[in-house]
Amino acid sequence: MRFGVLGQLEVRDSSGRPLPISSPKQRLVLGVLLCYRDVRVSTEHLLDIVWSGEPPSSARTNLHGYLHQLRRSLGSSRIVRYGSSYQLVVGPDEADDQLFEDIADAGRQRLDAGDAQRAADLCREALRLWRAERAYLDLDESIAIRTEAARLEELRANALENRIEAELRLGAHPKLVPELKKLVATHPLRERLRGQLMTALYRCGRAAEALEEFRHARAKAIDELGLEPGADLRELERAILTEDPALDPPYARAARTRAVPAELPAPHPSFTGRDQQLAALTRRLVPDDGGVAGPPVVTINGPGGIGKSALARKLADHVADQFSGGHLYAHLRGATPGAEPLPPHAVLHRFLRALGVEESAIPTGTDAAAALFRSTLLDRSCLIMLDDAYDATQVRPLLPGPTSPSAVIVTSRRALSNITTGHHVTLGTLSPDESYLLLSRLVGAERIDREPEIAYEVARLCGHLPLAVQIAGSRLVSQPHWTLASLRRRLDDAQGRLDELAYDDLAVRASCDVTYTALPPSTAELLDHLGLMDLPDFTVHTAAALVDRPTAQVRQDVDRLIEAQLLTDTGAGRLTLHDLIRLYAREQASRSISEPDRLAAIRRVLHLYLVTARRAAPASAPSHERRAATGPSTADLRSSGVELENGSAAARWVQSEQDNIAAAAEHAALLSGDGPAILAGLAAALYHPFRGQGNQFGLISINQLALTAAQAVGNSLWSAQIHHDLSDCLFMLDRFDEARHHGFEALDAYRRCGERRGEAEALMAIGYYFGHDKRLDEAVSYYEQALAIHRDLGDVTGEVLTLTNLGTTYHRAGKLDEAIDIHEQALRVGHASSVEGIVRFRLAEALRDSNAQERALEHVDAAIGIFHAGGISFDESMALWLRGELLHDLHRPWAARDVWRHSLDLLCDTRRLSFEEADELMRSLVPSAPEAFRRGRP
Repeated sequence: MRFGVLGQLEVRDSSGRPLPISSPKQRLVLGVLLCYRDVRVSTEHLLDIVWSGEPPSSARTNLHGYLHQLRRSLGSSRIVRYGSSYQLVVGPDEADDQLFEDIADAGRQRLDAGDAQRAADLCREALRLWRAERAYLDLDESIAIRTEAARLEELRANALENRIEAELRLGAHPKLVPELKKLVATHPLRERLRGQLMTALYRCGRAAEALEEFRHARAKAIDELGLEPGADLRELERAILTEDPALDPPYARAARTRAVPAELPAPHPSFTGRDQQLAALTRRLVPDDGGVAGPPVVTINGPGGIGKSALARKLADHVADQFSGGHLYAHLRGATPGAEPLPPHAVLHRFLRALGVEESAIPTGTDAAAALFRSTLLDRSCLIMLDDAYDATQVRPLLPGPTSPSAVIVTSRRALSNITTGHHVTLGTLSPDESYLLLSRLVGAERIDREPEIAYEVARLCGHLPLAVQIAGSRLVSQPHWTLASLRRRLDDAQGRLDELAYDDLAVRASCDVTYTALPPSTAELLDHLGLMDLPDFTVHTAAALVDRPTAQVRQDVDRLIEAQLLTDTGAGRLTLHDLIRLYAREQASRSISEPDRLAAIRRVLHLYLVTARRAAPASAPSHERRAATGPSTADLRSSGVELENGSAAARWVQSEQDNIAAAAEHAALLSGDGPAILAGLAAALYHPFRGQGNQFGLISINQLALTAAQAVGNSLWSAQIHHDLSDCLFMLDRFDEARHHGFEALDAYRRCGERRGEAEALMAIGYYFGHDKRLDEAVSYYEQALAIHRDLGDVTGEVLTLTNLGTTYHRAGKLDEAIDIHEQALRVGHASSVEGIVRFRLAEALRDSNAQERALEHVDAAIGIFHAGGISFDESMALWLRGELLHDLHRPWAARDVWRHSLDLLCDTRRLSFEEADELMRSLVPSAPEAFRRGRP
């Protein structure tokens, strides 16, 4: 995603498409967040800035609406909510102002170091980022934004002066005079610009005019400031008067003859898709206004087989007629099996000969040849395609000079982001429809359209990788008797899929081999280990556990894999492998990692998850000793886990790792030795964190695996705990018969083990089930048995939970006074943080039904605070919804809608609801509660 503030505010997605943010106030809110990016901004501060210190009564509701729409447009991970504060998360290369500052500063450093050519290039690149004379052009009503815009505009002026200084050193004074005259007229008191104009005029043989400029500057300074010009300008006047040789211009130009090369390869006839990238790159190479400040350079990067060269060829063919000076092409062999990357001098030599430079005139050194190449292209409009570059060092000498009208297209497996003058595009896989169309073009529409669903499945098994789809199409063409179904059956076998994706000189495995063999040993070892567990995604902590190395050291290997396009950074510290690269890594692992080492690596990851899950559990609910002690002792585990600073961090970890934990549980179920114990430990530790996020299905899956493992090793205590947790989850999913079955199984197992605390929990759960069926006497009987045990054991938490469940049972039976009394008794008995939240939520429900809304509001507000502190997002969202209902009861409808929207945002953040579903609910003046709230109430 790209944020643009150097002109009118704009946001573009990863493909370059603008995101529509049309509401003026919404744009203003985003502008303020951009000014304070990566810093938490309180709601109060936003209200003060956006409404200039005078927010209307509806401002808070409107602000939350603007923020909700922005989160929808940008993604909820972009605007992170911390209580009543918001933070816009912007990556280091995602905002044009930060990119401008970084490039401009690099230009200043090169100028100070005496590298005028590089300084000019960098300053031009920085200035090209500006789309207007002013930053935040359409957002001038905020003082905060005006202040930031003024700072950026001063930096722009400095970068402009640095660019002019570099060009003066390069001898470009004749073309600078008109520009400098205009700039001096606009900024008459900027003495550096005035001095640059004087220098340019002097070098053009116009010393008298240069001295006249000094007299104008002196008069202006005295008239407006009451001061003489500065020492630098006075010294320049002296140098002009004395004809100081230091003011003389550098001068050089290489002789050459004209030739018009035409070397571009033809585009692939089956090229498919990439319409948005093609349009955006075309605009870069041939801007609508017909000119750019410096030669446009586009770099297309991505993993092997992603279609970089195909897009580059199509792009070159698309714009070739705009470049009358010739078309140059070189395959740089950056990822060619068995070949070394082509040296830059070899390419320069061939390019210069193609442009008509005599053999004897071509220097033997790379730097001198590159300088001649830039001189040769100074006034020539050439299109240069550099295919399969190895790195930026190979490419830089092959780029035209800053004033050349030429353009360059580069492809590389690496992201050549340190070519700062380039526009960089990272290619992803094709869409399903594009993959289908490519297959159709390769094989023939008639054959593909006979089995369209199977064609889509073949494309999916190819990972929508263009190379893989092309190979699949080629195999079908070569085997006309094959049906798509027969090819799909061959590809279905993950173990042999890479064998099937090979034809003639095309092979996915060979494409991966080129990159893999170039990796340092530690990086290759990491990729091998990433093939062991088939995790959907992972963090550097997981990667470090796999290879048993320090996180800081592994992070370097992760960066190398990302640079090699073998690993994708999906944001927020999450990493993933493409499906076919995952299969390749699995193959490498089977060759390079012994069975004992494989099991040890998997065990380390399981230990990481178990330690961290135990760390996350207390944030969601008080964890008594039995849960914490289920499975291996933490002291015996070979991991220190992931540090979780608070309940919110614990909730984020649980949410992001849910799918990985499910995959890890599958491995634990197959692991001999301590596998069953690890699995039982995971199931016990994750009960409250998963339940707090409404992930009943995930809990059921893990507990079913754990139950099988516990029964296999004959551990009745583990089995009892698992039966209890399954009973609770199934009840929340309305699977009442299964819930009762597991509830009574838990009770019997706890009694056999003599585990009285567990017995009390099972009795309490069964009482809750009978209460749900309105069998009040039976429910009370089970609750009384549970209470007796909890009181006998001195288990205050258990007693509070049993009392509040009993209160809920009375509530459901219509006995509101009894329900309120019992909930209040539960509060008096004692509490631990999240248990108190549950009690207060249920008490608030009972008070509302008793028409005591103000009292209910006090309790639900307390519950919200407790749930939020513990990172229990699902319960927090339910409590917020109840708060909205109470506010509506109290005739505060707009405040109610604000809170309901906040509740739905939380559900969206935890993937329990889509933004579209949330919007549909909010279309009603009084929205119905989401279906998710019908289950799993606190």
